Amino acid sequence: MPTVINGSTGVDKVQDSIITAAKLASGQVLSVNGIQFPASQAASANGNTLDDYEEGTWTPVLGDGTNNVSTYYYQFGSYIKIGKMVYIQCTISVNNKGSITGDLRIAGLPFTPGYLNDPNDTYVLASKVFPMGTGYLYSAADIYNNQTIIYPWRILNGNQGRIQGADVGGGSQMFYSGCYIATA
Repeated sequence: MPTVINGSTGVDKVQDSIITAAKLASGQVLSVNGIQFPASQAASANGNTLDDYEEGTWTPVLGDGTNNVSTYYYQFGSYIKIGKMVYIQCTISVNNKGSITGDLRIAGLPFTPGYLNDPNDTYVLASKVFPMGTGYLYSAADIYNNQTIIYPWRILNGNQGRIQGADVGGGSQMFYSGCYIATA
């Protein structure tokens, strides 16, 4: 038979000799069913308090800064945000590239990137890119502070540079994953 012990601190509930929750001196309740966050963030001034967790989706938009891809077979992004750390991934499969020509960029990151130590810090994402113009490319990507944009770059035949609109055609696929620190 379950026993309930009430008080300002200590064990709050005991169920069949298993502690199911404990109340701390701060009034917070710890549950053995996992960490539970409120529906909306309850920000804490204490930097050691884990008070923000979120999962969601975002829509990556491939373009050159002026024009975007006309149609996609598939475009999807997902993220997990824990505190200020944002883990992202995105998949883009191009049907018709439209009139993109210059340096490619993927817009739409779910949170604005900040910096850790230096305002000139960048974040590098891992990637996989399939048939692009002249063949398969080795690729990575940069994210710069205060820009919700991914800048893909390539290594092809020993040359490194930004992926160009000319590298993209129908059936081109891009997969990126990585993490960055958000401004908030």
